[in-house]
Amino acid sequence: MAEIVVPSAWYGPRTENIKSIVCQALNIQWLLPQPSVMGHASVCRLIQTHLDALRQSAPEAIPGHPDIHWLRGDWNLLHQNRWGIDPCEPFGPRWESAEKVLSSIVRELRAKVDLLPSIRPFFRPPLWPINGNGRICGEALVARPEVMTAELNIPHGGRDWNVAWGLLCQAEERVWQALFWEVAVGAGIAPEPNPFRLLLEIYALGAFPMGWDGDGYAVYARP
Repeated sequence: MAEIVVPSAWYGPRTENIKSIVCQALNIQWLLPQPSVMGHASVCRLIQTHLDALRQSAPEAIPGHPDIHWLRGDWNLLHQNRWGIDPCEPFGPRWESAEKVLSSIVRELRAKVDLLPSIRPFFRPPLWPINGNGRICGEALVARPEVMTAELNIPHGGRDWNVAWGLLCQAEERVWQALFWEVAVGAGIAPEPNPFRLLLEIYALGAFPMGWDGDGYAVYARP
């Protein structure tokens, strides 16, 4: 993948953070074997920090201190037996409420951005290919076929492929939400820390945050 060159201050006061997120996303080794004991503790801490950051935007919708439930197993754990989620919709109804809350938070932030003509010019190439449109993302940073074949070693097609690809596509969305959030922080309309960047740190530890369901928060890790 060609290097993405971003000039200084190109995306406002948080340009260096944005460049750092892009570099981080491009260098994550996706879904490594399950984290060590130390990594396990770090994942739990990051999830709680992520939820605390989200609570600033949606205090009534975010769980307080949920129990962390680890889903450990091969890809088929996510599409067979007790979990039984749709391989074409890897988050399925189980974590639907969590997904709706995250989408709502981003949607409300986009509405604030739309009211500020001064911030829209920052959504421009090379990351956003259409000037002024923060909803149109550029080149894929995470969901790339070579990640599936070279890093995850999954044969094309089949249920394992569909589930893993669905997870990567979800992570791709999280990366762009993290980038969008940084532009908004620079404009003074989004709080810190960036809740979506915290998810990237969890991915980098070899875990995949699935979301909350009642009083529990599920994290997937390969054996």
